[in-house]
Formats: sequence, structure tokens, C-alpha cells
Amino acid sequence: MSEEEPTRRERYRRRTVAEIKAAAMAQMRDGGTESVSLNAIARSMAMSAPALYRTSGWSGGAVCTA
Repeated sequence: MSEEEPTRRERYRRRTVAEIKAAAMAQMRDGGTESVSLNAIARSMAMSAPALYRTSGWSGGAVCTA
């Protein structure tokens, strides 16, 4: 059996998580780990923090993994 292709929603979520990771890495480069915040990441993506949380399913560790 072949693996099913990811759904459109899953593809969008994966892109969003990749963008979250890129924004977090940029914040760490600019100000160290203490400068990383969900609000700042959301702002850089033109989203609210609650919308970012809901869209990505972020639970702390999920986004932090490589």
C-alpha cells in the first residue's frame, strides 16, 4: 500500500509550523532564547497569538522539535 498524500489542511499546517520555526529562529539569532515569544512570532506573521496557537496546534514541544 502507498502512503496517503497529506490533506490540504495538513499541508497548510506544515507550512505554518515551518514559518513559526523560522520566526523563532530569527528571534533567537537577534536576541537570544529569552527573546522568543509566541506574541512576537504571531506579530511577525500578521496573526494574533491565539490564532497562531489554534492554527498550528502548538503545545510547546511540537514546534521546538527539529
